[in-house]
Amino acid sequence: MADRICAKPGCGRTGKLTRGLCGRCYRYWLDHTPPAERGVAPRFSRDFWDYVKKTHDRGCWVWAGSKIRKGYGYWSGGGSRGLAHRHSWALQNGPIPDGLWVLHHCDNPPCVNPAHLYLGTVVENVQDAVSRNRLHRPPAKTHCLNGHELAGDNLRIVNTSAEGPRRMCRTCDNARSRERQRTRRAAKSKEIVPRTHCANGHELTEENVCWRRAASDVVRRCRTCEQNRARRYRERRLTAASVDYREERAS
Repeated sequence: MADRICAKPGCGRTGKLTRGLCGRCYRYWLDHTPPAERGVAPRFSRDFWDYVKKTHDRGCWVWAGSKIRKGYGYWSGGGSRGLAHRHSWALQNGPIPDGLWVLHHCDNPPCVNPAHLYLGTVVENVQDAVSRNRLHRPPAKTHCLNGHELAGDNLRIVNTSAEGPRRMCRTCDNARSRERQRTRRAAKSKEIVPRTHCANGHELTEENVCWRRAASDVVRRCRTCEQNRARRYRERRLTAASVDYREERAS
């Protein structure tokens, strides 16, 4: 614990240290030291190369700092932030031209050795990944799910904005199109089975059917129900007229 002792003379406390001081001494130093005189914290004053280990057996300079998910180093300091191997190439060769990537000769993502880095385009990066078998590309299907060969006139290339070009079976696509058309025609020509009885149970025979014009069509009505409605309407009219007559005589 010799290296974990507070650096303030006469203190001698051990444990967690900040700027070489224990918690009490560090708090006293913060309270009595103006911010302009404190300087940069040691953990922020490290240089880029302080995070590099040059002991790799293949000559790689492995990044020992933080990394992203794919294994590439990430640097944040000195007013810049980004991938560590790009920063290393920029320190050695200057700014990176727009549209170019920094690629690895060694195929080691955390390596920041400028001698293992070179500039290339996105296409060159993909070609390099394919040549090193780092990019999985499944073989193209030779037959569709229904057993039709995907070749010649039976192969149809469809370009979609989301998924790019797609290979489709023309025979299956034509069959699906015919099925959709058949379903659409069947729905249009579907006959409506006429009712045999009205809502009140009267049979809708030729003698008991009358036709009435509706808003935009001619509808079939039950003659018996129509006659009953007409009779009830006349009875209400007669009742109302007799009441008015009696009230007039009484007055």
